[in-house]
Amino acid sequence: MRLLDDPIRASYVGILILITLLIVFAASWMGSTLRSRSPCRSSSSRRVRKGRPGDLDVTLSYRSDDEFGTLVASFNRMTAT
Repeated sequence: MRLLDDPIRASYVGILILITLLIVFAASWMGSTLRSRSPCRSSSSRRVRKGRPGDLDVTLSYRSDDEFGTLVASFNRMTAT
């Protein structure tokens, strides 16, 4: 109730809550968008996951210097026979 006594403070708190909610929504949306573009969601990774034991003759052809590139390089090293 004391917050409502000061209308300027109440408006600042309201604006900060709105900005916080927008940032949380944007981060969630960006995370789900990047997750859906992951090279590990390809048919090659599904083939390794669902294939017969020892069916590791797959590689991913994705070149990058970011975390996805490191992940793909690790996947290729894991499936190398």
